[in-house]
Amino acid sequence: MSLEKQPLTLTINGNKIGPVDVPLDMPMIDFLHEHLNLTGTRFGCGQGICHACTIVENHPDGSTTESRTCVFSAHYFNNKSI
Repeated sequence: MSLEKQPLTLTINGNKIGPVDVPLDMPMIDFLHEHLNLTGTRFGCGQGICHACTIVENHPDGSTTESRTCVFSAHYFNNKSI
């Protein structure tokens, strides 16, 4: 994992998180498990195929999309609501 860190801010379950210094290459699933002790997502295939690591992104227009936390960096979710 990279030693270079960058601040990360996001909203999870309605709660603002951050800014927190997070390694640039840390997968979102690791951030959820290791930094926030949120273990509802599971690591399965590691390729985003099995959907065990799925979270829901909430968009400002009220729509939602699903994202796989094992294939996206935590920084992909910077300033997003999940």
